[in-house]
Amino acid sequence: MTDPVGDAVSHIHDKLDTSGWFNTVTNGETKDIVGTLTALPADQADQTIDRLQQSGDLDRVADEVMDGDWFGNGGLSGDERRAFLSDMAGKLDGDSLAALSDAFARADNGGFDSVTELGDAVATHAAPQTKVDYIAAMKNGVDDASQSSYGLGYSGTQLQDAEATAVGDVLASLRGSYAEAGFNAIGDKLSDVLTSALDGQMTTIASQAGATNSITWNADSYEAIMGAAASMGNADLKAQIFDAGVHTMREVRDTNNVFGGLTVLGKDDAMRQMANGLTAIIDSDTTGVMDELTFNQSTMDGSSFAAYAKEMLNQNREGELG
Repeated sequence: MTDPVGDAVSHIHDKLDTSGWFNTVTNGETKDIVGTLTALPADQADQTIDRLQQSGDLDRVADEVMDGDWFGNGGLSGDERRAFLSDMAGKLDGDSLAALSDAFARADNGGFDSVTELGDAVATHAAPQTKVDYIAAMKNGVDDASQSSYGLGYSGTQLQDAEATAVGDVLASLRGSYAEAGFNAIGDKLSDVLTSALDGQMTTIASQAGATNSITWNADSYEAIMGAAASMGNADLKAQIFDAGVHTMREVRDTNNVFGGLTVLGKDDAMRQMANGLTAIIDSDTTGVMDELTFNQSTMDGSSFAAYAKEMLNQNREGELG
């Protein structure tokens, strides 16, 4: 009796063997490993990933896929990696997708590119319930971390957490009852997701005259997440998301200086996109959402709607307030 899962696990383990002198995992062996996984039907691919995780070999697979060291020769190109992640996104369940994400995060020093590429693949290729399960499984890894890079006279900070960004992309792809389930799954980590959804980039350039700082914003993902919220039927949850969205909007609104001065790029466009997203929630059920904002203890002081209305007035959009 054949055991395709056991055979795949054994084959992958053998390809990862580096015992002996100068026995590195080659590019051909890495492609063989990926080919073995992508050739499996969905149920067998999922079982194989689970067993690789249990044995510790899943981390090694991710290491080899991402291998960019000069001495290593196993790594895949970006296109090859994205094709592999897209295949896995259409086959694995939510827990296995989160395990794969964690493996890439460990392999790539936080794994921003690979983790967010997998999130994008899940948003595009996974079934709605799988997306919800993935969000739930990823929740513990979501925070407000940032990514830093350095060069001669230069430093950059990406104000995004890899897991939060990935979850945001998946959350934005959901609609209706699945969107509601997704927002419930991320729960109190929504604020971290919304912060990362702004794609903030801060750059410092040092010169003899001193340091100059700049920050850029892009709220495409934030607006898409608000669109997912607007598609739900739950007015109470919509009001909670509106409140969280306003809190994030305030943070961008109040970003106007750091030590050494700050040049802000894209802030007006980002504020307009955020207002668009919040307006979509209000317009989707004006009476229901306004009632919840009025009577919910956390929003009944009116400060959230007041901040939103003030921003709409600043944008000369008072006609959209009704």
